[in-house]
Amino acid sequence: MTFAALALLLLAASAQAADYPLSGEFLNLRSHAHSRQTAIRLGAIGQARQDALPNVDPQATGAVLEVLGDGVLSDAPAIPLPGAKWRALGDPPGSRGYRYYDSASRFGVRKVALRFGTRVSLSISGGGNECPYRMSGVPHAVSVVLHMGDETFCASFGTFERGRSGTMRAARNPAPAACRYDS
Repeated sequence: MTFAALALLLLAASAQAADYPLSGEFLNLRSHAHSRQTAIRLGAIGQARQDALPNVDPQATGAVLEVLGDGVLSDAPAIPLPGAKWRALGDPPGSRGYRYYDSASRFGVRKVALRFGTRVSLSISGGGNECPYRMSGVPHAVSVVLHMGDETFCASFGTFERGRSGTMRAARNPAPAACRYDS
């Protein structure tokens, strides 16, 4: 995906996006000072409104992931998640959500699951040399934003604590009021 296409996708996502703020169940960020090895794990959930279920098909639009906030290097680019790597869940396809899987982790994200049902749930797993997000210190507030076409899913985290092997962890954070962030 070219930079122009990525910028157009981000612009389209911010024009008339429907927001889905999610409660942050957990966010684990790891970054080593002496290597490019990083890791990100996220789990977030939100209430599904039956009258306003997400109307998105990332197989057609692809998606873009952003990690924003203090303690995360601000010049890191958004991560493109190409439509070819997404699979529809449920019958009819997409009625239960979508799953992204990239075994090569080309852009630093290996798995994303966005599930619809009585709740909307989002999980993300990735890292490695290709992941652009590095910690520049102890984070105080970090937001994870997933743009899919006109839909935006987000979770915010604060109150990080240091875990084993330098992992910064935050858990049980309320949903933000809206998914609008300056990037």
